[in-house]
Amino acid sequence: MKMLSVKYDHTKNNGNSMTSHLMFVIPSEISEGFPSDLDSARSGYEELFQITKPSKLTLLQVSSSSPSEAIPKGIEELLIELQMDNLLGKTEVKKIPELNIWTNKWEPSNFLRNYFQPLSHIFHPSDKMLFFVGTGSGWIQAFMIQLAISVGGEIYCNTPKDEDGSRSLRNLNSVTRGISGYRRLFGNKSFNQKPARTQHLFARNLLVKLLEGGKYNDKWTYARMISGPDYLPDPQGISATVSSITDLIISIDTEDGKAYSLTPEGLIAAIETRNHHCNVFGTSYQDSPKTYIKSDSKFAKGVITCANFYKKVNTLEDDDYNAMMNNLASPDAISVLFSKIQNSGASQFEISQHPPSVTDVFSNREITFVSSGESLITPEWNPNSHLMDLHEWLSSLSEKNISWSSDISVASAFDRILMTILCHLLDIQITYRLKKEISVPEGIIPRLEKFIFPSYTEWRAIQDFVNGTLFDNEIETLIKSISDPLQLVTKEDYETITETLQKNKSRLDKKLIDTGLFEEASIAGKTSTSARISGWKLNDKGKFFHEFLTNR
Repeated sequence: MKMLSVKYDHTKNNGNSMTSHLMFVIPSEISEGFPSDLDSARSGYEELFQITKPSKLTLLQVSSSSPSEAIPKGIEELLIELQMDNLLGKTEVKKIPELNIWTNKWEPSNFLRNYFQPLSHIFHPSDKMLFFVGTGSGWIQAFMIQLAISVGGEIYCNTPKDEDGSRSLRNLNSVTRGISGYRRLFGNKSFNQKPARTQHLFARNLLVKLLEGGKYNDKWTYARMISGPDYLPDPQGISATVSSITDLIISIDTEDGKAYSLTPEGLIAAIETRNHHCNVFGTSYQDSPKTYIKSDSKFAKGVITCANFYKKVNTLEDDDYNAMMNNLASPDAISVLFSKIQNSGASQFEISQHPPSVTDVFSNREITFVSSGESLITPEWNPNSHLMDLHEWLSSLSEKNISWSSDISVASAFDRILMTILCHLLDIQITYRLKKEISVPEGIIPRLEKFIFPSYTEWRAIQDFVNGTLFDNEIETLIKSISDPLQLVTKEDYETITETLQKNKSRLDKKLIDTGLFEEASIAGKTSTSARISGWKLNDKGKFFHEFLTNR
């Protein structure tokens, strides 16, 4: 039921009075976007500085891109021109290593140590973190986005250049506001804590109802169609429920009564609400009958890959698809997001229907071609609206009996931003492929190595910690004291480290397990006849969080 089009203001400020701390990656000195002079700095960063008005600035620079740790000349001249030269004394240039997986030193388990360490001590409770993304390599863009979501930062990016070479700044405020709205409805509970039994129950369930019914992105529904069981408000109570979350659900008056739809912020809040419900209740709704959630191991394996093409999709050749399939581990199914950039016209997103000749490349390899989306991005791009378009396509894929992962290696920077946000929140595995060899003979497709990004549940512990809801000071002290993530922690260890006396081991067991970071474990006794020593050790999520906590 399509009734009207609603526009959302992407430049609206949230009124936050905290100190603004802006962070972004400096492009390589040999790349087109490097701010070597005033003109290039104006093109990439003038509007960013004018709108965000940062009080602190952190510039990240890949170690191999420049030996210097000085502020790029163009940035320095631009700050002076904008009369923001006071920021020069509050700017840090931080070196981060390359993602060189072909070196002997590469170790995936050290990923966080390598990239959190340069960022240590830059996050302050009084800072409002602002992340400008879209510069740097694809993997660092994805890392910055996951980090921004986890620490509650705002995400900014530029549009493509127009015919005159100009571009505009965009704020993906729907993400920040949506997560903030979600946390409000859950009383700022951590991911492993249940929300209050009655407070905001109807509002939370209503968000999920609209999400699962696809009522967003200019699609509407009436009160009688979203009411029903006891865990949802009755038709007469819908308006009262919506009035408490007008930033998340929009209503309009029609001849048939009020109609409702999720705002972009509401879409994000609804996704997070469903995530939380499924984690603590085992179902999408609070107080609804539990539903059986199938294991991913029973699903076919599929890959959502991206292709950055400037020609018509129907004219693509076999070589295009062969490159697309490089080291995708022979999935059972594939869906493709085709990214296109233009310097004029309207941005749009379409779910494509391709002729048999396009799908033959995959079917010949016994891979099912499920669907494709065509993303056209122009200087008029509104990322908050485009995010809803992309989610609609990803939702159509989730209806299949397929466990999806995503490959963001060759997407445009703009689609990579949105894909990373949604795949992160939907807990779709995010992968990135890069050359395994520095050089290969001409005519040979280089082998690609696949890097898997940390998952939503791993990052989620960081989000809860930043919001002060994950655990008390004792647990923080304990985790900081762990030198080896594989070590066993006994009750006696806990008492010594925290300087407390724990009379009840089962209560301590519940306290540690409830953080979602520990699991029960035991090791052999000191002698062959000794009883096993029981305690706890960090699980995979805990190991990830340990890296963050000990390197921040």
